[in-house]
Amino acid sequence: MRKRLNRVAVASSSNYSSSKRAHINYLIEQHNNNSVALMAIASRPINELQQFELHIRQQIAAFKERRQA
Repeated sequence: MRKRLNRVAVASSSNYSSSKRAHINYLIEQHNNNSVALMAIASRPINELQQFELHIRQQIAAFKERRQA
């Protein structure tokens, strides 16, 4: 079924308030969807390759600190 209102658009002067409300609701819905997706990614266990990458990043940061001192 086709949506009656373009939830991304805010512009119409004849129904600005309803269009603005729809857009704000759309943004809140997208924020909630993205938050759930990011939490799912962040809560995954770290595999060996990611652990190695984190270790290398820490070593590079420590090297830069020693070099600046």
